[in-house]
Amino acid sequence: MAGPLHGSVGGAVLAGGSSRRMGRDKAFLKVDGTPLVSSVAGVLDAVVDAGVVVVGGDVDGIRNLGLRSVPDLHPGHGPLGGILTALRHFGGHCDHVVVLSCDLPKASEASVGALLDVVDEVPAVIVAVLEGRRQWMHACWPVSALGVDPRRARSSTDPAGGRGGRSGPTLPARRGQPRGPGRVGTGRPVGCATAGMWNLIREWNVDVPEIDVDELEGRLAAGATLVDVREPDEYDEVRVPGGILVPLQSVPDRLDEVPADGTFYVICAKGGRSMAAAEFLRGEGRDAVNVAGGTTAWVDAGLPTESGSPA
Repeated sequence: MAGPLHGSVGGAVLAGGSSRRMGRDKAFLKVDGTPLVSSVAGVLDAVVDAGVVVVGGDVDGIRNLGLRSVPDLHPGHGPLGGILTALRHFGGHCDHVVVLSCDLPKASEASVGALLDVVDEVPAVIVAVLEGRRQWMHACWPVSALGVDPRRARSSTDPAGGRGGRSGPTLPARRGQPRGPGRVGTGRPVGCATAGMWNLIREWNVDVPEIDVDELEGRLAAGATLVDVREPDEYDEVRVPGGILVPLQSVPDRLDEVPADGTFYVICAKGGRSMAAAEFLRGEGRDAVNVAGGTTAWVDAGLPTESGSPA
C-alpha cells in the first residue's frame, strides 16, 4: 500500500444507510472478494495521513473487519449527519476530511488524489464531478466549514441529503480537471453550505466551557471526575491518573457511565475528540467541560501520568 501523499487530511467512509432498496447492508457486499467498506477504507488509508474512520453502520461488523468505527451522532439525518460527525471527529487533528460513501467500488487513490491536488489552494468543499453531476459522496470537506457564518449560506439545496443531494449548490464549480472518476469541482464554503446543514450545525454547536490542564490538576485533586474518550491503546500508553475510559465511539451507548449530576471533565489527546464528546454530552443534559490541549498538554506540562492496563 502506498504511503500518504498529503498531510493534515483525515478520511471517513459513510456506512450508515439503511440499504432498503438492496435488502441487505451494502457496506458488506463483496466486490472481487473484498467488502465494499474495506475497499473504500483502503483507498483512503493509502492517501490520507490522519487516519480513517467508518461512520455509522454495523459497528461490530465493521470492527470485525479491522476498521475503526465511529457512531453517527446524527442518525436520521442521512449522509449530512455522517459528514458532520466526521468533521467533528477530526476537528483539532487535521484541516480537511475526505468523505466517501461505502458503495463506491471505483473510488481510487487517483480519484481521491484529484481532490487533494487543490486542497491547499482553495478553502472550499472540493467535489468530484461525473457526467456533469457533482458527487457529494466523493468529496473533501474543510473542517473550517463548521465555523462559517450560517447567515452567509446561499444555497437552497442540500448537498448531502434527501432527493436534492445530486443537484448540488447554486454556485457553479470554479475549477475542473479531467482526472479520476470525472472532473473536480470546487465551491466556496458559503456556497456549498446549505440551510439544512447550518440548521444541523446550530443544533449541534452547544456552548462548551473549557479549562486548561493546570486547572484540571486542581479540580482532580478536589475529587472531580475525568472521562477519557481516546482509544484503549492510547489510554494504556499514557493517561491522566484516575480517568474513566469511554472511547468516543461508545459515548452514546454508555451514558450511564458518566455523571448525571455535577460537573465532570472530558479529555482526549489534544482536545478535538473531547470537544465533540462534551458537546454531545451537554446536549444530553450532562455538565461536561472540555480539557483544552488534552493529554498531550498534560504530559508537556510535566504533570503525573499513569500507563499500562489498569488493574
